[in-house]
Amino acid sequence: MQAHLETVRGLPSLRPTNTSRHPVFGMLDAHGWHVMFAVHLEVHLHQAREVVKRLDARQGGSSSPP
Repeated sequence: MQAHLETVRGLPSLRPTNTSRHPVFGMLDAHGWHVMFAVHLEVHLHQAREVVKRLDARQGGSSSPP
């Protein structure tokens, strides 16, 4: 994720750019896609942490969540 953020910092403005349709959120420009991608990654990070927590509870271990 850090590599992605560094790449984005080096890009020219993400607005205004061409748009493309997201099936739920409608038309998004590059900035909109970038924001949606970040939220999407956060959802998966939360899911991964929950999986680790539940596995630890089952096994009595202490794995570090991602």
